[in-house]
Amino acid sequence: VDGRVYKSPSSWIIDTWFNTNRAKKFSSYVEIAFRYIKQFKGISSDFSMSNKYRFNKKLTIGLDNSFQLRYNNVGFAGTVVSGSNTDVYFGNRTRITIENVLNFKYNFSNTMGLSLRARHYWSKVNYNEFYFLNPDGSLATTTQTFSNDNVNFFNIDMVYTWQFALGSFLNIGWKNATFTYDNDALKPYFKNLGNTLNAPQNNNFSIKVIYFLDYLSLRKKK
Repeated sequence: VDGRVYKSPSSWIIDTWFNTNRAKKFSSYVEIAFRYIKQFKGISSDFSMSNKYRFNKKLTIGLDNSFQLRYNNVGFAGTVVSGSNTDVYFGNRTRITIENVLNFKYNFSNTMGLSLRARHYWSKVNYNEFYFLNPDGSLATTTQTFSNDNVNFFNIDMVYTWQFALGSFLNIGWKNATFTYDNDALKPYFKNLGNTLNAPQNNNFSIKVIYFLDYLSLRKKK
């Protein structure tokens, strides 16, 4: 809403990470972060892990995983329009977000390759309390309520690339997208994943040709 702001309280965070030598066949990356917000006694923790294995010069497979926990997390919940006014509401919530990404890359030759990226994103929100956003950016308790959120995204991006001449490429792409949303934040992870895979899907195919023309060479021939 134009002209409205939220004055977020201060917080402190500690973050640590570790990764192995990425030039090796197997490489791994781990990161752990923790944040504390004193005003709401909010706790945020993040865990990320990435593993990649290069089988040979042709095949590489990687897996990225992340887990986010937000306890006593305060954020935007919704708006209510009454006449010419738009009231803004925030919520104190518990939020869990999990994201898993599979990366696959295969090189048929030094000019031809196939890459695939499959991603599942799941986030659920359970509200504990709601607040009205005051004009000065502070929050006040309210009886207004909003429903819990449970959202899933599943995407596949696959691209075949062929460099058929210097600076010239043929790209054939396939994109698959699936989305589900409901208010049942109690369903477990694999139940959400199964429902998302069975939901209606959107598939897109594309062909793109990039051809390099040497203007000076054409001018000489002319």
